[in-house]
Amino acid sequence: MCRHCEAERAQQDPDPVSAPHHYTHKSMEKDAIAAVMVEGLSGMEASYVADAIKYIYRAGVKDPAKKRQDIEKAVQRLKSWAESVTE
Repeated sequence: MCRHCEAERAQQDPDPVSAPHHYTHKSMEKDAIAAVMVEGLSGMEASYVADAIKYIYRAGVKDPAKKRQDIEKAVQRLKSWAESVTE
C-alpha cells in the first residue's frame, strides 16, 4: 500500500484494533449485523454465517485489490454451512 493510502487509512481508522474501518464503514457495525444474523444458530452454523458476513462486509474496503478474494471466502463459508446441514 502506498504511503498516501496508509495515511488516509490511518485517518479513517482511529482505532484499528477494536473498531477498524473495514468493519465500521457502514451505518451498522459488522459485529452488530452478525449478532442479528446468527441469532438462533448454534456452534459451527453461527460461525459459518458470521464469517460470511465478515467477508461480505469488508469486500473491497479492507484491501480493494482483494475484493474478489473476500467474496470467494464468503462463498466458501456459505458452502461449508450448506454442507453441514442435514435434512
